[in-house]
Amino acid sequence: MRSRGPAIAILIALAAHAGLAAHRLGFLPETARVLIAALVLLLVPGFAWMRLLGASPPGGATLASGWALGFGVAWNALLLSVTAIARVPFTSLTVATVPLNALLWVIAVRRRGAARDQTPLGGTSRVFVLLAALAGAALALRLGAAMTNLTDSPDHIGTIRRMLEHGTLFPTDAFYRDAGAAGIDPRKFLWHGDAAVITRLAAVEPWVAWRDLPILLTPLLILNVAGFGARIAGGAGAAIAAWVLFLTYGGSPAGTALRETVFAAKLADQLALAATVALLVVPARGRLRRALRRPARARPRALGRRAAARRHGARGGRRDGAVRALAGAANATCGESDPHRAAGPAHALGSRARGVAGSPVGLDGDGMAPDPAARAASVARRDGRVARRRAGSRRR
Repeated sequence: MRSRGPAIAILIALAAHAGLAAHRLGFLPETARVLIAALVLLLVPGFAWMRLLGASPPGGATLASGWALGFGVAWNALLLSVTAIARVPFTSLTVATVPLNALLWVIAVRRRGAARDQTPLGGTSRVFVLLAALAGAALALRLGAAMTNLTDSPDHIGTIRRMLEHGTLFPTDAFYRDAGAAGIDPRKFLWHGDAAVITRLAAVEPWVAWRDLPILLTPLLILNVAGFGARIAGGAGAAIAAWVLFLTYGGSPAGTALRETVFAAKLADQLALAATVALLVVPARGRLRRALRRPARARPRALGRRAAARRHGARGGRRDGAVRALAGAANATCGESDPHRAAGPAHALGSRARGVAGSPVGLDGDGMAPDPAARAASVARRDGRVARRRAGSRRR
């Protein structure tokens, strides 16, 4: 490294991680512990992977945290998958990630010839972007995540609670008691494992972690949008994009959209945007451009498979790896997002809701009737409409 500052910051972060794992930081407020746990589990390994892959976003170091989030989510998704395959409790990652992240940084530090930064933001643009990110963090700190029964938060919090109780990534009774294998919600994917590990590492209740995570994730969303603006129109574009997002996303800051960044779908949105910016930095051709024209639901998987379409030497290969990691992180945050396509519990009408305080019995997390017959009829109606449209297009 060029200076001791980054090395000292990394050592402090690893020490904080070890302190949380050893339950030595219990004197700190709950919110502080949640933020520290999220930083050391997501951003610390994310920055290491950025150095290893030679990845640098438009705008330089000012906007690098947005990409680091994507790499950190991808890294943790890999570790969570290993625990699932090895049939060990995923909560073991609260301790195991300390040496793993330290080893990752040792490898990253020893790597020579890190990629040159993209054009950094100018002084005025940097100030405006950071002020927008700070405003987003202050909003999330003041109001927290949207937690009412009109949102999906009770469903997600109940899922995280069951995950921690059973030590499994895909609990079968997060919503319905004695549901068996049909009780696994396919819309819950690896991001909930990240949130559960953060909860255990911070030693807080699941609702506390869910409430406080937007304090970190909201400003990172603003930085990722600023990166898109920087790629399109330089420093001015970054500043305008950051403030337009803060002032208009979801209608206004008074809405809940800016505080819903903890939801897997919203997290996938910002990571998919980061992957798109990476593709703009590394021009694509052929198959990759065709993949970009696919429907939105199919893009993350297509990008993950085809991001290496262009081969242009070792540096280009590393950058293609960066695109793969960001797109893979977007795909790993959530599973099936269409509730009509998600299979409901076979005995849902006779089930008793568990794990979700205040949710009406007989409704799932989206307020839809989980009756298999009703869902089958809904799917049949939709497929009929698709078939009629296709038949009409053939006649034309």
